[in-house]
Amino acid sequence: MKKLIIAGMILALSSVMCLSAEEAAEPKKALEAKNGVGASYYSPDFNNLGLNNFLGGLCYQHWFTDRIGLEVGGAVTWTPSDNQDPLYYNIYAEGDFVLYSSELSKYFASRLYAWTILGHTGTTTSEYVPAVYADDDYTHPVTESYYKDPVFAPNFRAGLGFGFDIIIYRHISIPLKFGFTGSLTGAGFTFGGGIKYIW
Repeated sequence: MKKLIIAGMILALSSVMCLSAEEAAEPKKALEAKNGVGASYYSPDFNNLGLNNFLGGLCYQHWFTDRIGLEVGGAVTWTPSDNQDPLYYNIYAEGDFVLYSSELSKYFASRLYAWTILGHTGTTTSEYVPAVYADDDYTHPVTESYYKDPVFAPNFRAGLGFGFDIIIYRHISIPLKFGFTGSLTGAGFTFGGGIKYIW
């Protein structure tokens, strides 16, 4: 029994030493991560949260200094069942400037930052033409309803706002963003979020 206890203590001690060596080999704190990959979503229209009206998608982020970062990303959606907007894509670049950061521990941190975004979107739109009826009871159509041939409609977006980034376990970043964006077709309140693996 004594041998079993001694073997257990040696095993526990070696495990602690291995963990300490691993921590020493990777001293990076949560806010020292310079790169990140993940997914993001910005809704440029609070009243229209669909997949044919957003900025975001897969993204890559790089922090050049402790305060200045850049995120680029984009997405493509194809919905063949949607006759009006079957194709939608977007690409964007976002600049970030840290206003305040706090490291709660080696594993947990947060930062408050200002962001500005520029993006390009494009969609194919098709106008719906309703049926024409010969009488008032709508029983004898003269022409059937149909969609016109799709037309490509590009757009540009720009915006700015504030974001709050929560970093957990040194490698998981969860940003929440609020602000305003405008485009060639209008402007409005924007909110967004995402999740990234950072290193």
